[in-house]
Amino acid sequence: MVGCTAAVDPLAPGDVGRYWAALRGHGHAQSAQTYWFEWKPQTLDWNWAYQGPHRHAPAGEPPTGDAPLTEWVTGLAPATAYDYRICGIADGETATACTDPGSFTTAAATTLRWVGIDPAAPSRLALDDGSRFVPWGNNYTNANANHVRNTIPEDLMYSDLGTILVDLDKLADVAPPDGRGNVIRLHVQMHRFLVDATAVDPEAFARLARVIEAAEDRGLYVMLCGLGYRFPHDNPLWIAQQDEAARWATQALWWNTMAHALAHSPGIFAYDLMNEPSAPSGSIVQDGVAWLGGVAPDQFCAFGNDPATGNHGSCWVQQVTPDAAGRTRIQIAAQWTQRMVGAIRHTSYFPNDTRHLITIGVAGAFLLNNPFFDATVNQYLDFISPHLYPNSADNSTAKIGVAAALSASTGKPVIVGETFYLGGDPHRLISQTCSDGTAQGWIGQFDGRIVGEPCLQPGGCLAFGPALYDAWYQLQAEYGPTITAGGCPARIP
Repeated sequence: MVGCTAAVDPLAPGDVGRYWAALRGHGHAQSAQTYWFEWKPQTLDWNWAYQGPHRHAPAGEPPTGDAPLTEWVTGLAPATAYDYRICGIADGETATACTDPGSFTTAAATTLRWVGIDPAAPSRLALDDGSRFVPWGNNYTNANANHVRNTIPEDLMYSDLGTILVDLDKLADVAPPDGRGNVIRLHVQMHRFLVDATAVDPEAFARLARVIEAAEDRGLYVMLCGLGYRFPHDNPLWIAQQDEAARWATQALWWNTMAHALAHSPGIFAYDLMNEPSAPSGSIVQDGVAWLGGVAPDQFCAFGNDPATGNHGSCWVQQVTPDAAGRTRIQIAAQWTQRMVGAIRHTSYFPNDTRHLITIGVAGAFLLNNPFFDATVNQYLDFISPHLYPNSADNSTAKIGVAAALSASTGKPVIVGETFYLGGDPHRLISQTCSDGTAQGWIGQFDGRIVGEPCLQPGGCLAFGPALYDAWYQLQAEYGPTITAGGCPARIP
C-alpha cells in the first residue's frame, strides 16, 4: 500500500464460521490515508468485492504502530473459499493500493434444509425436499435463566458462549428422550446491534451468526424475533427521542442488516418482525420522549418485577410509532409492516433476502381486534403467528376460534408463536387446532431447565415457577413425537 506497511494475517479456526469471519491484518501508516478491507468469493474478480467501512488513519496509524486490524464480516456463504485484502489511498493521492490477498474457507453447510410454504398445500410449511415441517419448541428469552434473571442471550455472545450452548442443548430436548423440539424463538434487542441510530455494529451480527450456527448444529431451527425493547432503562435514550421517520429508518436498517447477515442460513426458519407490536391511537410522547413500552424510558415494566431479589420487569409489548398522526391503528400497522418487510427483501433496488419466511408475533389477548391481525397487514406476511394462551373460563374455545378464523381468512399457515400453561391447560388448544388443521405449529416457554431439574434461581425460576414449566415439558414429550412427524394427538373435545 502507498505510504503504508500493511499485510493481512491468516485467520485462525475461531475467526471463521459458516456465515461470518473476523478478517485480520496489521499495518503502519507512514503518511495519512484512508484504508478499508475488501473480500470476495474466489470465483469472482476484485471488481465484485465487498468493501468494509472506510477509515481514516493519520500518519503512524492504523491504529498505532503495528497493532492488529479487524473487520467483522457477515453474509458469507458456507463451504466457500474467499480472498481478502486491505486497500488504501494516501491523502492527496488518487491511486488505490492493496496488500497481497489472504484467503479462507467458511465452514461446511448445515444439514438442515430450507423451510418454505408447501406449494401443494399453502396452509402448511414444508422443507425443500417436500417433506412437511411442523414447528415445535420453545421461546428463548433468557440466557442462563436457571441462575441469573434478566440475562438475555446477546448479553453473553461475546464472553460466555458456553452458557448459550448449554441452553441450546436443553432446548433441543426439554424432557428426554421424547421432549425434543425442532424450533426456538430467539428474542434479540435492537440497540445491542447498533452503534447509534444510523450505524450498525458488524461484530454483534457476526456473534449472533455464531449462535445461529450452534442452534443448527443441534438440529434447531430459529424464529428470530427482532427489535426488542425489553428493558427501557437499559436502552440508549435516543430510541425514545426518535420521531417516526427516524425510528422506522433505524428499524429498517436493523432488519436489512440482519437479513443480509443470515441470508445463507437454512437454520433461520423465519424472521419475526417484532414481539407483540402495538399501534397507538394518539401520541405516546411525554416530556419529549416516547413511552414505547408503556413506561418512561428510564424505567422497567412490571412483568416479572421482583424487588426482593433485584429482578426488574420486562416489556413485551412495544409501540411502533410515537404518534398516530391522524391515522387509524390498522393503517399504522400496515405501513410499518410493509416498511420492515421491504427492508428484509431489498437493499434499495437490489434483492437482499428473498427466501426466509416473515411473520409477526401478535398478542391474542384481544383476539381478532388487534390491528396486526388485519388483512392489510397479513398480505405482507408468509404465515400468521398469534400468541394463544389457554383460557380455563371457556376451555380455550375463544383461542381455538382465533386460529380457525385466521386460517380461514388468510389461507396461510398459522404458527402459534407463544403458548403455555398460563390461564389453563393447553392440551385442548393444541389437539383441536392440530386436528382441525387451523394451526401448523406451537412454540412454548423455557425457563433454563429440563424437566425435573431443581430451580437454582434466587426468587424462583422466571415468572411462573418450575411446576408449570415441568408440566409444559411433559406435554412436549407427550405430543412431540406425533406432532413433529406430521400427525396430531387425539382430539380433546
